[in-house]
Amino acid sequence: MVCFALTLILMPSCIEYVTTFLACLYAGVVAIPAYPPRNNYHAQRIAIIARDADVTASLVMSDKRDSITSYLSQALSDVPNVIAVDDLVLGEGGWVNEAVRSEDLAYLQYTSGSTGDPKGVMVRHGDLVGNSALYSVGAGLKRGETFVSWLPIFHDMGLIQGIVLPLTLGGQAVFMAPETFVSKPLLWLKAIDRYRAAFSGAPNFAYQLCVDKVSLEAAAQLDLSHWRVALNAAEPISCQTTDAFIRKFATSGFRRETMVGGFGLAEATLYVTCGKGDQYRASLSVARKALEQNHAELMSEEGVDAMLMHSSGSVCDDPKVVIVEPTQYVSCSDRAVGEIWVSGSSVCGGYWNRPEESLATFFATLESHPGMTFMRTGDLGFINESELYVTGRLKDLIIVRGANHYPQDLEKTAQQIHRSLRPSGAAFSVEKDGRTQIILAQEVKRNARHNFDFKTVGRAIEQRISEAHGVLIDAVVFLPPYGVPKTSSGKTQRKACRTMYLKGTLKQIGAWVRPVITQDTKYSISTDLLNKRPLLMKWISALVASLVGGGC
Repeated sequence: MVCFALTLILMPSCIEYVTTFLACLYAGVVAIPAYPPRNNYHAQRIAIIARDADVTASLVMSDKRDSITSYLSQALSDVPNVIAVDDLVLGEGGWVNEAVRSEDLAYLQYTSGSTGDPKGVMVRHGDLVGNSALYSVGAGLKRGETFVSWLPIFHDMGLIQGIVLPLTLGGQAVFMAPETFVSKPLLWLKAIDRYRAAFSGAPNFAYQLCVDKVSLEAAAQLDLSHWRVALNAAEPISCQTTDAFIRKFATSGFRRETMVGGFGLAEATLYVTCGKGDQYRASLSVARKALEQNHAELMSEEGVDAMLMHSSGSVCDDPKVVIVEPTQYVSCSDRAVGEIWVSGSSVCGGYWNRPEESLATFFATLESHPGMTFMRTGDLGFINESELYVTGRLKDLIIVRGANHYPQDLEKTAQQIHRSLRPSGAAFSVEKDGRTQIILAQEVKRNARHNFDFKTVGRAIEQRISEAHGVLIDAVVFLPPYGVPKTSSGKTQRKACRTMYLKGTLKQIGAWVRPVITQDTKYSISTDLLNKRPLLMKWISALVASLVGGGC
């Protein structure tokens, strides 16, 4: 493997970012896509990456050179050479680099670090080209089509599906800055309309933002009939959000089958599964209680215990997806929940300078698949009729009395309680007095916090979660906007939130805490509750379990 200099790219989303990244690939320089530090917190993260990779230079724009140098000087004792690419004098064309091979290291994609410090995934030239080819087939993309993206280029999803995919397909890439989309989500849809884009994808929150912020009048003025693949990926997919988006933009010509789910991660270069835009998949209705016991039991949508799940795309031969029982290392049958393992031609070679973690993550084996090695994703899911359904993260899973509870489900239930709650929270467990306690950190809208009844809303959240999920919440802590730690790509860092809670460093603006139960505690049950026998039994079961520490 030929390896030259390792170089940080610290630029905003712009055309210079694209040309700089491609120039590094062409020259055999190992690029590290990142973003300009905007404060000391961001600078510390860049410093972690710079030290881990032992970078030799940072490529920036000239108007940011001084500020970036200042941030790096505060975070690093040895600052790598900061080079402004727009000040460089370009030589004459005609040079061809024949030394770069498909097995050579192309760039390091540092993971977002939702469960720990970022790790540099080693992406080879062959991985990049091969994964793009697999992605285009999996999504049913055609040569010469137009792609629109607002996703940050330093992120694997924005880099590959926003820039590399259209390049490999001879298409057109239209992109805008992430902050432009966040402030005016209508501009994303207008770009899809104006450039007649066939493909554009984003996390679930982007579709919800369009539902919330784009008026019916503005939607009626759009033409989205040529949008063939609307990818929803990178975070849990809400069936409620997808249905609302489909209904609202039906007047724009948006078709139900255009909305597809996908699953991918940097360790697989990006693409693992994706739906095709011409193959509609209805939401899957499963029993919540069965899912808590690691099995997806199909049931009618009208069932009291039913929950809807959106497909994350079709599984195929390359990459190959296998569901594995994570402690026994045996493959699971259809609709059994386990860890998602991936094997394929564009799975990356490992983590930079982390041989032990690379061995544990990228070289897992199964007796049922001799001669194959698998990459462990750390995600949980199941397969039903060749469709992948992602249920959560293995490390985030909350286990109480033998039942699995997915934090995103608890968070979603909580956020429906009051209009002043932001769609941003983190549920996690802690151990106290020999018992597992569940804590929920929840953000409150900025303009509502001063007249907000924290105790009443906290209690309402606890009651609703107890009713819907059969589990007790021990405390709800309320935070200001952006108080829940997130990765650079917007993923919730539940492990970091848990650590901050235990250290007392969360910026709490209010809280509800379950009263301590003693032998002298008196309970009163309302007449309304007595009329709801199933709910009453669930409430009593949860209460008894909290007292005796066992299942009921």
